[in-house]
Order: sequence, then C-alpha cells, then structure tokens
Amino acid sequence: MAKAHHRRSFGWDKNLPWIIVFSAVAIVIVGVFGPTGMFTGVAQEAVYVVGQNGLILKSTDGGENWEEQDSGTTERLNTVYFTSVDTGFAAGLRGTLLKTIDGGEAWEQASVNCGSIDPCNINDIHFPTTRVGYAAGWETYLKTSNRGNNWEYKMRSSYSDKLAIFFTDENTGYLAGKNTKLDKIEENIIENLIPNGNSDWNDIHFTDENTGYIVSSYGQIRKTTTAGEGENWWEIWETLIDIDGNFKSIYFTDENTGYVAGVKIVWHGGSQGGAYHTTGTIMKTTD
Repeated sequence: MAKAHHRRSFGWDKNLPWIIVFSAVAIVIVGVFGPTGMFTGVAQEAVYVVGQNGLILKSTDGGENWEEQDSGTTERLNTVYFTSVDTGFAAGLRGTLLKTIDGGEAWEQASVNCGSIDPCNINDIHFPTTRVGYAAGWETYLKTSNRGNNWEYKMRSSYSDKLAIFFTDENTGYLAGKNTKLDKIEENIIENLIPNGNSDWNDIHFTDENTGYIVSSYGQIRKTTTAGEGENWWEIWETLIDIDGNFKSIYFTDENTGYVAGVKIVWHGGSQGGAYHTTGTIMKTTD
C-alpha cells in the first residue's frame, strides 16, 4: 500500500458528489450484508458479517448487538449474500459455500463442483434472480440454477483471482479481479474488457444493463455507461474518484444513491512516502 505511484489526486474537501459518511481507525470491512438492503437490495433489518475461522455474526438491531451463528466450518468466509429475509449464502476458502433457509439459525454446505480448479476459493456471490446465481473465485466462476442447492463449474476466465461478480440478467455478467482484469460474460462467452495492470478491481456493481461501477485497491472509482464496451477502456470507464486508499466494496440502492467501503491512507507528512495510517471509510453519493 505504501508503494509510491503517480496518479491524479482529489482532496477530500473538494466539491465532489461522493462524501464520507463513516470513518474510523483500524476497522476493516470484509463481508457485510444489510441493513435494509444497503449493500444487497434485500429489504430487511438484519445485518450479517463473515470472516476468519468460519465466523458469521448477525445483528437485528442495527449493529448494537451481535449474535454469533454456528457456521459448521473453520474455513475463512469471504462473502455473504441473501436472496430473501430467510435464504442466504456464505462462501470462502476450499470450496466452502454455505446456505441457510432460516435466517442463519442453521447453515449447511451446498453441493459445489469446481472442476479442476484448485484451490477452489470463492470470493463473491451474486444472484440476478432468486433461482439463478453465480460465484466468483480463482480463475473461474460457478453457477447455480436451483436456488443455490448445487453449484457447477462453468469455465476458466482470464488467469487471475476473481474478487467480484455481478450479473445484470441471467446470462450477462462481469468478473472483476486482481491485476485490473475485468471480463464480461454473455451466453457463456468470455470477453476481456480490461487487460493486466498493477491494481486490483475489488468490486463491481451495475444499476442497469449499461451503467456500472468498479472500485480498485488503488483508491479508484470508475464508471461506464456503455456496458463496459469500447475501444479504449480508460475512456470507457471514467474515473470518478482517485485517492490514496483501497476501496473494497460498492453498492447502489437506486440509480443515484451509492455507497463505497474501504480504507483511506493518511500520510503523516502530508504527501506520499514515509509514515502513514489507514482509516476505515464509507462514502456515499446521491448524484
């Protein structure tokens, strides 16, 4: 994170449409679901958090109190996603993909076929419908067509770890990952939209079939209005924010209201280089 690199730099006091709504030292947000659909679109009061050693926590009072749930695994969990108030999924290392149908009271391992992919580490889950869902992981993606009971290997994508997945319908989706790799999937055909680079695309979200956002480990928020298609990707994906930091996740509740979570680097000397600390940050836009 402290490696020097040249970039445009926007100050946090500029008149930008993105504003900080939360900031705290030494907080890292990894896998979060809720509340009221803030990060997933499902309207409910419960909040779920996943993490190391199979950790699953649930809060029903806006995060004031947390109850640990029995996941049945000691593997690290990277992501959590709910398709309804009761039905949800938590996934992580070595093919771990858990399903609950009672709001997390019980979690059971789903049937997962990763083909020849090893390790079968799962980083993200997205359901364009309650029946059809996708999971992203190392060099590949998985699909379920029966509400998450069985997950099947689809195909290898470009050779990098896939950190995020988003489908705008049952057949059209995007895989974002390490080394700025971004792939588009249409009817099981994969097209690489953004080639190798230095940073990682940590998350991706579309508000409609053409308008999408990606966030990077180098503190970038980029936007496309052409479904990511175009001759020069750096022009097609317009830079909205470029700061010293690491954005981990992005979600929009409607076409204008969005949230980004991650960390911001604060340089003690006021410029890049030397001592620094990081602050956990959530940003919001209504424009």
